[in-house]
Amino acid sequence: MATSARQLPTRDVYARFDELHPAPGPAEVPDQVLKALAAGDPDTLAESASNDLTEAAVSFLPEIAEVMEAGRAAGALLPLLSGSGPTIGFLARDAHHALDLAVLLQATRGVNEALRATGPAPGAHVVDSR
Repeated sequence: MATSARQLPTRDVYARFDELHPAPGPAEVPDQVLKALAAGDPDTLAESASNDLTEAAVSFLPEIAEVMEAGRAAGALLPLLSGSGPTIGFLARDAHHALDLAVLLQATRGVNEALRATGPAPGAHVVDSR
């Protein structure tokens, strides 16, 4: 996780999303994401997961895109904006790669702090609200 040195108001990010996407479709988690999570398949997860708010967040804080690109260049499988930002999570292949990413990201412009987390979290599950 790379935290930003700057703030990003959630209200503003959602307002920008509404400007960029005046008629968004219903929010759905793609089946590929759920299957990848269930199978513990990081490559498929990296191909299918995304955050719809990324474009809106980057419009306020362009360095988000720079940090995401730095992670990609260091081999992150997936850079993913956390919520409305500005924290970015990076999917690493293993614990060693996560450490390498954290060191690189800590030295990246715009990053306040790089933290490592491991998973899966005990008790994590998908809730179907349909």
